[in-house]
Amino acid sequence: MNAPAPYPPPRVPSDSMPPGRAALSVTWAALPFLSLGYLTPFTFAGAALWRRNTHLVVAALVYAAVFVAQVVLLGDAEEGAPPGSWAC
Repeated sequence: MNAPAPYPPPRVPSDSMPPGRAALSVTWAALPFLSLGYLTPFTFAGAALWRRNTHLVVAALVYAAVFVAQVVLLGDAEEGAPPGSWAC
């Protein structure tokens, strides 16, 4: 029986980057999580502009519009809720 071929260790894209750029890449990827989702439309738009893809720009605009509508509508729902209740 043949011995299994030795495989190289798994590589990630940040292996070939300078440390500063790798840190920025990880921060950019974690930005939606770190901002509790409030900066997600901006990261979508930034990635769409960086890739220069019309479909991604449209998707980012739709995402931002739905996000803004959600924030506005949830803000209105909480204003009309009685004190001490949970507004959804």
